[in-house]
Amino acid sequence: MPSNTSRRPFTLIELLVVIAIIAILAASLLPALMRAKAAAEMRLCSGNLKQIGTATLMYTDDYDGAYPTARWKTGAQTRWGIALNDHIGGVVDDTSQQSTAGTGNEIRNKVFICPSVQRSSNQLSDGNRERYLRSGSYGLNWATFGPFTDITSGSEHTYPVRESRIVAHDRTIMIADAFGDATKTEDVHAYTLDGPIQLQGRWGTNSSQCPADIRHVGRKFTAVFADGHAEDLTLREAGYDASFPEDVAGTGDPSMWNGKGDSNVVTFLTP
Repeated sequence: MPSNTSRRPFTLIELLVVIAIIAILAASLLPALMRAKAAAEMRLCSGNLKQIGTATLMYTDDYDGAYPTARWKTGAQTRWGIALNDHIGGVVDDTSQQSTAGTGNEIRNKVFICPSVQRSSNQLSDGNRERYLRSGSYGLNWATFGPFTDITSGSEHTYPVRESRIVAHDRTIMIADAFGDATKTEDVHAYTLDGPIQLQGRWGTNSSQCPADIRHVGRKFTAVFADGHAEDLTLREAGYDASFPEDVAGTGDPSMWNGKGDSNVVTFLTP
């Protein structure tokens, strides 16, 4: 005959101890899980930029070596991402219109949305600004790939830069995580990307400078270079004079930004 053994219920203290142990374990695991998530997002962002870089190189093949410009000044002022529409499986709903938070035309291809963009201190908490090319995730190196102010004539050019003008393809940042306007106003223009120093008059001319955005693990941003490879960099590694976008003052080493791989080249004029 089986014995009648009484089962003593857990006491309140024992339950509280078990709950406390579970809470401690969860607290110790959470940071590791968050780091793993952030690292995975960085890799996804790198994959995005590699695809965008490949599409850009396909574009240059189709257009006699010409890169897309940051923005077309005429018509609807469409941004560089729209130029890649046929090379990356679509970008926005309407390729004839600009893509802005104010006028719509949302990004439809998630390759153009960094999975960590909401970690950026530049992103407003409302408005879903990452859904639009103008205020979104990635910017094109403005000074090298244009359009930009011609320091000789003072006029703004819209003609494209060609591959033959880039000397150091493997050391020239083409597209990267972009910070946008530090004031976080409607003037956010993350589709452009400004390097460490004043190239073609960009630094100091207005309040809408756009350095790279360190939204990833290790205070790094991800960039794709003119040869199509991607790297994760700190601002200092990319030549900036500060470790945070808000502190960049417009001095530093422009060698990764001028197409020449030369620290002494501070202008870049297209032919």
